[in-house]
Amino acid sequence: PELILPPDLTVDYSSRKVAELKGRCRERGLPVSGTKAVLLERVENDVAESVAALEAEHEARVVAAAAAAAADRAASRRRSPSASSAAAMIDDHAGAEPAYVAELQRRYADVPSAVASRLDSLIEEYVRASGGTAGSRDAGRYLAANGSSGGQGGGEGEGEGGDGRTPTALQELKEHYGTLANFVLCRSDKFVKMREDPTSRGREYGFPIRLR
Repeated sequence: PELILPPDLTVDYSSRKVAELKGRCRERGLPVSGTKAVLLERVENDVAESVAALEAEHEARVVAAAAAAAADRAASRRRSPSASSAAAMIDDHAGAEPAYVAELQRRYADVPSAVASRLDSLIEEYVRASGGTAGSRDAGRYLAANGSSGGQGGGEGEGEGGDGRTPTALQELKEHYGTLANFVLCRSDKFVKMREDPTSRGREYGFPIRLR
């Protein structure tokens, strides 16, 4: 917005009489002694300083408002993609061949229900905690930090071996479904696999997952 100066800072004091210049000096706490030229210089210098202070304050407010608006836009982009991005990130279930999805569901139909339920629970928990949409990379890390259906496990890379540790949920997912994308497509009654949008979210985000 444009800075609007108060009327007393836009007056042409050179046309004012000595008495008026002295009155201005008194209002501003300035000395009232001297000739008209001295009084005029004193008043004009005071006006210039006042204008400069107001302009600096105004510029600071404009800069702060612009920074706040930029931060709001960045936060909005993190929370939800732009309209153009949202249009591109349509439900992959609609883009994929129904026969392909059906084939995946047939292929993994024999996965133990305990495994599917455990993965359902963890992914739903993470997506809800992420505000309704979560990236596949972060969801995978969350699975790696939690145990499989056989119990609560440790971090990624720990498996069922000589140390007796329970496999992670991520290891269990890979063992039964191969990839997180396969699992999400198979569980299309619960989750929606969205298309990747590296421009909006970055490649490290992976593909977005949201709840049905």
